[in-house]
Amino acid sequence: MLDQMHIPYPTRYIKSTWLRLPDLVLMTFGVFYLRDWLPEAFRSTRGRIALLLCVLLPAYKELFLRQPLMQMAVTNTWNAYPFLDQLPKVLPLVLLLASVAGIADRVRTVPLRLVCSVILAAVFYIGLQPVLVHAYAPIKAWTNTREGELVFAPDSVYIDSWAYLTFVEPVIAAFVIAWLTWERFPGHLRVFSQIV
Repeated sequence: MLDQMHIPYPTRYIKSTWLRLPDLVLMTFGVFYLRDWLPEAFRSTRGRIALLLCVLLPAYKELFLRQPLMQMAVTNTWNAYPFLDQLPKVLPLVLLLASVAGIADRVRTVPLRLVCSVILAAVFYIGLQPVLVHAYAPIKAWTNTREGELVFAPDSVYIDSWAYLTFVEPVIAAFVIAWLTWERFPGHLRVFSQIV
């Protein structure tokens, strides 16, 4: 839609990692509470919590299927290389989520969770992700030589259909998160969600 209105996509011009930090801090802070709100069956072991968070949150951020499939659709390349390109994005997120699952029992107060969220987001995204991107650069250069040419047709039915079909990944992840935590919502949120 933005392409059809000739509006550049907003993240195309965000070059600084620091500008993404507030979003990452809020997501990490929310994951502490998401972990607390999971049903007891999932909170029985830290491994289950970490596994559940490490599947749901990257899917919510469209990292498992949507981004690689859209990259394949616009380059007309149908192989595993676009999935490999997601590793520098997925690995820090998975390590961050596993860390939150591991320390959430010890970090109970809001100020301490906020401080931990800032530290974890900074360590994993400002410290670890650039190192991973740099280490992954030779692999990315090799995979880029095996990709097809760009199919420059952002308003085509072909690209739009892939965009709409792959949007099911974050929708399912959001639905599962809401379904797992629905009973833990405070009363006013439950009433508001029924009104909307």
